[in-house]
Amino acid sequence: MPGMDSSSKITMAGWIKLYRQLLDSPVFSNEKYLKVWVYILLKANHQPNSIIRAGEKYTIEAGSFLTGRKRLSEELRISESTIERVLTFFESEQQIEQQKTNRDRLITVTKWSSYQADGQPGGQQMDNRWTTDGQQMDTNKKEENIKKDKKNTNIANMLKRKTLFIEEINEYVKQHPKCQPVQEKFISYWTEPNKSNTKYRRESESFFDIGKRFSTFLKNQKELYRAEPKNSGSLKEENYVPKF
Repeated sequence: MPGMDSSSKITMAGWIKLYRQLLDSPVFSNEKYLKVWVYILLKANHQPNSIIRAGEKYTIEAGSFLTGRKRLSEELRISESTIERVLTFFESEQQIEQQKTNRDRLITVTKWSSYQADGQPGGQQMDNRWTTDGQQMDTNKKEENIKKDKKNTNIANMLKRKTLFIEEINEYVKQHPKCQPVQEKFISYWTEPNKSNTKYRRESESFFDIGKRFSTFLKNQKELYRAEPKNSGSLKEENYVPKF
């Protein structure tokens, strides 16, 4: 092809393997990341290639190629800032290494020779890593969903038990009207959940007699009433102590 340099000819003459596992990688869902990654695999030398720069001979090893951010941007039609971000991501994932100069940069696919020599496809190491990470993410998500389901089930059960308890208290107060002034406080106190939100204060008691509990609660409220200033607006003292 006219205008094609020797490095391009070598790159175009080669080929790479892409396994279907790439479909399972998160990069596959991002077209720009996928485009850059496949481009890197296609452009990487499959054998050493020599170039001359500033009168000196340099060898570009297999798995590497010489390029630049601007060139990548033009060939892939992706902004330079995005190119830089994608390459930085691949580098942080230890899938590539970069050597930058003022003129260009050398990109090397890490461990290229090892998985090309034993028949592994270009990009297989990354695919395996992403697949493993994806499987771990799926497992973590499933475990998280199970925990959420258990938590939601526990909350639903606690609300049901709380409703039954409130109905029981309301029925008792109907028969003992003098308990009504502290009814809400009584319910609020005994339905306070523990730190793990697994049960209420009332459920921590092995024995619970509503009459006796109300009597103790009302007496405690009476002591609070006596400690309050007379103009505090509290209910009258005689309303706190019903006769059982």
